Amino acid sequence: MFGKLLDAIRGGRSVYLVVYHREVSAREGPAHWAIWIPHRNAAEFGKLIHVVGDTRVMGFRVQFRHHAQVTFTDRRYDLILLDDDVSSRLIVDKPQYEVREPSYTEKRQQPVDDMERYALAIPAPPLTPDGGTFAGDCQTWIWQVVTSLVDNGVLKQSALAALEDVSTV
Repeated sequence: MFGKLLDAIRGGRSVYLVVYHREVSAREGPAHWAIWIPHRNAAEFGKLIHVVGDTRVMGFRVQFRHHAQVTFTDRRYDLILLDDDVSSRLIVDKPQYEVREPSYTEKRQQPVDDMERYALAIPAPPLTPDGGTFAGDCQTWIWQVVTSLVDNGVLKQSALAALEDVSTV
């Protein structure tokens, strides 16, 4: 009860899809997708929830990047709002004093909040041996995570429509 009251007073949190586009010269691979949650008190910093790796050499692993800056890249990117009213009880921001410099990013595999626990519940795409069946990539994993978040009432149904719009571009 008090959690809902606090959310009403503070306002909900915004959750975005960040799409990092491949360079024109890149030979293969789709754009990289991640979930971006801006820090409540320093919106230029935030948390990236994504998988890193590949399907041919090592498979993927889930990674949480705290104090990340989506603008700290040479790649073109787009931010797509998935939901602007996510319960603040599900998201933990690392204290601002821990932000050391613009290039500093704490990379973790252990969850610190419920959003990260939901993401970790979805297995990262495994290694696909030569000639094996495609088992997914960062985009399929994000689809699964967002679907789970919608199914569990964390994100609104419109988050899936936002992903669908990105997929058709």
